[in-house]
Amino acid sequence: MPLVGKDRVKRGLRDRADKLVRGVGLEAASRLIRRTPVDKGRARGNWNVAIGEMDRSHDESILDPQGAEALRMAQATILGEFRAGQTLFVTNSLPYVPELDRGHSKQAPQGMVALTVAEMQPLVGQVLAEVRNG
Repeated sequence: MPLVGKDRVKRGLRDRADKLVRGVGLEAASRLIRRTPVDKGRARGNWNVAIGEMDRSHDESILDPQGAEALRMAQATILGEFRAGQTLFVTNSLPYVPELDRGHSKQAPQGMVALTVAEMQPLVGQVLAEVRNG
């Protein structure tokens, strides 16, 4: 006997999975942007979010000390296009970002990337619980 409503169930599961990966992706990008040390705002403003392949571009003229534009662009990509099963890349290709990530700034002595990655596992559980609860 065929399962009644199978397509609706599959659609619902797919929607929840999409919501989960978007929530985690957005939180990860947001944490990276906020954790990036600020002098003039070049490093914060040069975080790129891309789906499927890395965006290695950078623009030394960008000044985004609050990270508002970088976060807006991340949100637009993640909420508009990102789906479960895709790979999300959050990159910053400014030449001095690896030094910042190794703690060469008093504003971020622990760096940004490793700290954010370490937080992702418990974050996935938290976002999953939020998705389950609606």
